[in-house]
This record gives sequence, structure tokens and C-alpha cells, in this order.
Amino acid sequence: MFAVLTHVLATPAPAQTLPAYPADGARAGLKGWYRDGRVDWEASMDSFLVLNSLRLRGSIGNGRWEGINAEPLAGGHFPSVTSLAASLIVTRGYDDPFTGRTDEHFRWFAGAGIAAYIPHAPGMFTQRGLRILAGMEFLGRQWSVGPEVDADLPNLSEQDRFAAPDLHPTIHGGIAIRRVF
Repeated sequence: MFAVLTHVLATPAPAQTLPAYPADGARAGLKGWYRDGRVDWEASMDSFLVLNSLRLRGSIGNGRWEGINAEPLAGGHFPSVTSLAASLIVTRGYDDPFTGRTDEHFRWFAGAGIAAYIPHAPGMFTQRGLRILAGMEFLGRQWSVGPEVDADLPNLSEQDRFAAPDLHPTIHGGIAIRRVF
């Protein structure tokens, strides 16, 4: 019995291999934030990493629009708005000042792009604008998680300024979870 047990334990076995997911691969993500009894969300798709530091991101989201210095609509609430955006993002690994090495598992990113904001309120029209975003992420084996902040800066509508209210600039943030492919 001792000989059988020794033979079984001493026999070389192939190592378990786990699939490796490249940190520069494409990613699909979901970001959410909770405000006033309601969950706002945004889904996004990132391209693979280009030139070791650039990504393209397409996103769609929906949430309550509480613009900076904006007045609530009739009824005392802010409109719900769907946003469609395309952004160019610069991403870099964290440079450790003590060792001089770059940690690729912890990354920061910042970017800008164009967006369309579609309010779901009577008398409001779709506006185009600029989106600015920044955040950090921790990359795991096939997931990344981290905080992200967006600033949406809509242009004034092309409609008569006195006929319809415009969306005011807004800032929102949340925790983004992305799946790496």
C-alpha cells in the first residue's frame, strides 16, 4: 500500500493551465451608479489596444440628467436622457516610483469624444456635445474593475433657444466592470 501511494504521489502530472487573456484585447463593459432611488447605467465596447496606449470606445447609456445649475422640469424632476458616444482613450500602466517598473495590472486612462444626448421629456430636442472621461482600472485574468468619471458637455440646441430647454453640462461617476476578450 505504501508503494502504491508513493508511486501515485511521485508520478509527474501535467500542470493545470489557465487560459491567458491579453490585457490589450477588446473589452465589453457595464458601468452603473445609484442616485435618488434609481440606477443609471452605461454599456460600452472598447477596441483592442492600438500603439500600446490607445483604444476606441463606443457607448450607450440611460439615466437622469441633473445638469450643473439646471432647474428641474415641470413636476420637479430632471429628464431621463439616453446618450450615444464614441471616444478615443489614452491608457497607460502605473509607473512605480520606487522600482521604476510599470505595473500593467493597474492602469489609468483618459479620453474625449463626441456624443448625442436624447432627452425623454416633452419639448426637449436631441443635442450633440463633447464627452470627457477619466478613470483607473485593475486588470484581472479576464475582468477589469475600477472607478470612472464622465463629463458630458452638450452644445446649445439648434432650435430656437426660447422655444425649448437645453441640457446643461453634467458630471457623473461610477464603478465600471469590463470583460476582456
